[in-house]
Amino acid sequence: MPVRGIRRAFVLLGCAAALAACSSDSTFPAEASGSFKLTSVNGNALPFQLPGLPAGTSARLEAGSLVILDNGRFTETLQYFLVTPDKPQGAPSTAITVGDASGGGGSITFEPRFEDSWNASYTATTVTYSRQANSNVTLSFVFTRNN
Repeated sequence: MPVRGIRRAFVLLGCAAALAACSSDSTFPAEASGSFKLTSVNGNALPFQLPGLPAGTSARLEAGSLVILDNGRFTETLQYFLVTPDKPQGAPSTAITVGDASGGGGSITFEPRFEDSWNASYTATTVTYSRQANSNVTLSFVFTRNN
């Protein structure tokens, strides 16, 4: 095979490999993707006063959302009203977590960019998980699918 033919073969193989890498062969369960609203924390409706904070500090969780794309990317947004010794009048605060999710069969593993991963369960209408807020406090979140 002449050099020109060999080069063409490598180019075609490279293109085929690139197309295969770009295919949307995601293993993320389609039934788990969607937009969800935080509806309860530790079994309580929002707003929820976060326990276990230092003296002079309080945080009231007022709202939250979870968006899971069909490719497994997710964004969780939690909105607080935060009071600290430096800001006794308080101020709104937002925590945003982004990353990738994988799973199936009713379970999801969230792998955020800058935090430890956590596991959740899902149904057709909810995503539920618990996370350790500090050494003494565990928070259980329930997100309900937006209509």
